[in-house]
Amino acid sequence: MNVEETIQWLFEDNAKEMKKICNKYMTKFGGISEMDYDDFYSQVGWDISKASESFDSSKGKTFKEYIYGVIKLAVWKQMTRRNRGKRQIVIEKEGVDN
Repeated sequence: MNVEETIQWLFEDNAKEMKKICNKYMTKFGGISEMDYDDFYSQVGWDISKASESFDSSKGKTFKEYIYGVIKLAVWKQMTRRNRGKRQIVIEKEGVDN
């Protein structure tokens, strides 16, 4: 399967295959509500479009093999962005009146 065929396979029938792959990785994280799925799908779609431009077949992988890693990384990045605020400690300074 070449790049164009793989992209068509991923996005045909309302992106059925892309969503199936995304869901596999999202369930490993847990804590994602169904209303958040569209945000993840959007990020993955963006990353797939970028991956199609940067794919190098001379590295020994097919685009289909490559895209699984791209999707996994996209889900991981989106989950990291969402949880970053929860991990950071925010200290508010109290105002001192003179």
